[in-house]
Amino acid sequence: LGLENSKPLGEKIESIVEGKNYLIVASVDFSHYLPVEKADKMDEITIEAIKNRDLTAISHMGNDNLDSPPSIITLLEAMNRAGADSMTVLDHSNSARITGTGAGNTTSYFSIMFSTN
Repeated sequence: LGLENSKPLGEKIESIVEGKNYLIVASVDFSHYLPVEKADKMDEITIEAIKNRDLTAISHMGNDNLDSPPSIITLLEAMNRAGADSMTVLDHSNSARITGTGAGNTTSYFSIMFSTN
């Protein structure tokens, strides 16, 4: 599911929930199998693309950034259509920090909330 299909799916989701109170959840892992320092750098790139809603950049990202660009593109398109311009990063961590294990191989996570003003 590429950029050309993810955007219409986001539009469709927003049209279904338009005018209602709703919650959309996109469960996506971010950087994969990288040392913590490299994962943190890749996460900075990814979160900037999400903040800027750079769908093209996101569509070209791989596992070093996130495991499901189509999920994020779909979510962002739905949020764009809904006017959810406010984005708050609630948490950012990775498996090495959460489990207290070695920093040589980790998967990272973000908890992000979008809302209308």
